[in-house]
Amino acid sequence: MKITMIAVDGFGLLHERRVEPSPGLTVVRGQNEAGKTTLLAFVRSILFGFESNRYRALAGGRRGGWLGISMADGRAFRIERYGERGGLGQLRVLDSGGTDQGSAMLPQLLQGVESKVFRNIFAFGLEELTEFGRLTDNEVAARIYGAGLGLGAVSGLDVENELRAGKEALFKQGGSNPTINAILRELDDLDGRLRTLDLPKEYGAAGLRLSDVDSRLAELATELSRIAIESRSGTCQPK
Repeated sequence: MKITMIAVDGFGLLHERRVEPSPGLTVVRGQNEAGKTTLLAFVRSILFGFESNRYRALAGGRRGGWLGISMADGRAFRIERYGERGGLGQLRVLDSGGTDQGSAMLPQLLQGVESKVFRNIFAFGLEELTEFGRLTDNEVAARIYGAGLGLGAVSGLDVENELRAGKEALFKQGGSNPTINAILRELDDLDGRLRTLDLPKEYGAAGLRLSDVDSRLAELATELSRIAIESRSGTCQPK
């Protein structure tokens, strides 16, 4: 997800403000109290909800605004949120045609990124920089790991655990139930049975049995022919 437009209606001392991020890196600079932290808080609020009693629309307008975003597959959306109090407020997720896709669409657009992860990894400020202890959180650590692997919203640790479980379902050192272990055990049994066989002797004996069967088949064929001839002449007698 990429933010293509930040549109503030009313938020703190910001009112009717538009910021269009550059295609590459966008740097927002200004003097103290210029509104840099407020702008960051606005983005967080639109995506995850408002903080109570903070950033009221002091300069006018409705508290809230919208973000324009684009997805990797080219789809464009507009995320609107307004609310005078803390919490979720009034949320709309509009597609490029202006149709509201419902609030359930937002987690899909965020691809599973939660508020804490966004605050500590994707949009942190001075407050977060002074609390590096948060980065030891298992959830955040997993997201950093996943981001490093290019997995996006998928936790790298979850992928690793799933792969390990899949591997152990196929083969486990010293195990007996996994698929490959069972196949290896069956191969060992077959190998043991083959070692107890005298294959040349078995082959020779099978050849003799086949010869006996061929001889018996020839005898039966002769007998069948005789019976057929006698049956036609009416002189068939049991042999």
